[in-house]
Amino acid sequence: MNIESTSTYEPQLARRYSEINKRNCRLADMFRSLSSLIVDHARRSDVNIYTLYIEDDRYQVPSLLTVELAGDPEAMAHVDQLFARSAHYQAIEIWEEDRRVGRAVRPDAARS
Repeated sequence: MNIESTSTYEPQLARRYSEINKRNCRLADMFRSLSSLIVDHARRSDVNIYTLYIEDDRYQVPSLLTVELAGDPEAMAHVDQLFARSAHYQAIEIWEEDRRVGRAVRPDAARS
């Protein structure tokens, strides 16, 4: 995929695509994430875009989720909410562009 830069947003999209493409994730998640990034950017520019790689015990490769949040503390709180939603989520890695924010392991999985 080649994205030419005609606006200030397109380089960010191209960079995000490149980052996602380097990691193994489900293909459907990758395109859903990119399309949501395009739609949501028009509405918000005062938030950070985080990419979450979710290790789900039902799949061999991580699921991908893109979220827009105010900052790192909110991203970590969002991860806690995701763990509460699904017992299948075993670990979640959080990225903001090329910066790894952290990796959270399901609290009950960390004890086993």
